[in-house]
Order: sequence, then structure tokens, then C-alpha cells
Amino acid sequence: MVQPDAGRHHRHQEPAGIGQRPTGEILILLLAVTVCAAILASVLIIGVLEFVDPNRDTSAAGAVIANVINTLVGLIAGFLAGRTSKTTDA
Repeated sequence: MVQPDAGRHHRHQEPAGIGQRPTGEILILLLAVTVCAAILASVLIIGVLEFVDPNRDTSAAGAVIANVINTLVGLIAGFLAGRTSKTTDA
């Protein structure tokens, strides 16, 4: 009996665990998790402040959060671009 996958030689790569990643990737992931947690906490605090005191001006805090999100998006884009060029060079 012939198996349908006979003759195909492709390797399925499992996702690398945290211990198998390079130090640079781990640092980037930790930075991203830290920034995301800080953004989430800040948004929750602003939401509570808006609920408790609707007259309070939170526009400056919103602008700071927007700047941090823009920085994080740039960081992730640079990280992905670096990984893409690393993959194509290999």
C-alpha cells in the first residue's frame, strides 16, 4: 500500500519555545509585553477617572498613550523587518 505522502520530504517546524529563542528576541518580546501591560493599565486608569470625574481633562494622558502605541507599532515593524531580512538572507 502506497502512502499519499510518500516521496515528499518537507519538514514541519514546531514553534520555538522561549528557551530556544535568541536573547535579542526575548528582550524585544519582554519590552513589548511590558509596554502593552503599561498601556492597558493606563487606559483602565483613565477609564476609571473618566467614570468617577467626567469633568476631568484626560486629553494629555490620551495623547501620551497614543504616542506610546505609535512607538510600539514602529518597534514591532522594525522587529518584523529584521526577521524578514534574516529569513531571506538564510
